[in-house]
This record gives sequence, structure tokens and C-alpha cells, in this order.
Amino acid sequence: MTTTYPWQRQVEESIAAVLPEVVRLRHRLHRHPELALQETATAALVRAVLADLGLSPRPPLLGTDVIAMIEGAGPGPNVTLRADMDALPLEERTG
Repeated sequence: MTTTYPWQRQVEESIAAVLPEVVRLRHRLHRHPELALQETATAALVRAVLADLGLSPRPPLLGTDVIAMIEGAGPGPNVTLRADMDALPLEERTG
């Protein structure tokens, strides 16, 4: 038996609304891979996307990292998301 929550449809609709742009961004990033600590264009693009969403990315700590805070209504626990954005130096053999 599958449980359906009242908020589930809204979440699914929200995901469907942004998914095409997320896929477009992913493809854009994959066309121009950058190795670790060389991701200057990647980091700049991520900062620009976050700024377009109304966030204020903080200055990088290590040069190519991206940090942005989403403030809640009050104090309390937080959620931290971490993602790698560097490419691996390998040769693709997909034909």
C-alpha cells in the first residue's frame, strides 16, 4: 500500500516546473568540464543562478567554492547541502 501525503502533489508539481531548467543547466555544465580547484567558470555560473533565484552567494573561502544561505523565519536547525562540481580527468569511450 502506498501512502499519499496532502503535500505530495504540490511537491511533484514544483519539481516538474523546474526540472527542464535543471536539466538545461546540467547539460551546460557538462559541456565545459573543469578539474578540481579550476572550476572558475562553473562556480561563476552557479553563483549567477543562485543570485537569479534571489539568494546572495557569499565570497568563496577556497576560490572555487560556492556558499549561499537560505535564512528561515527564526533560529533552529539547518540543512547543509554539499555537492562536487569538478570533472574527472578521464577519456570517454562512448563512440
